[in-house]
Amino acid sequence: MKRTVKLADALITATALEHGLPIVTQDEDYDQIARAHSALRVLKV
Repeated sequence: MKRTVKLADALITATALEHGLPIVTQDEDYDQIARAHSALRVLKV
């Protein structure tokens, strides 16, 4: 299934990648982004 990424999620992702930080979230949308960008670390809480 193809889904679009929300603007806020894209901005948070870009910021995390730029600073080398993980995203700590309960939001499953970041799993889709992480599959497309291997450098992104997502920590589920």
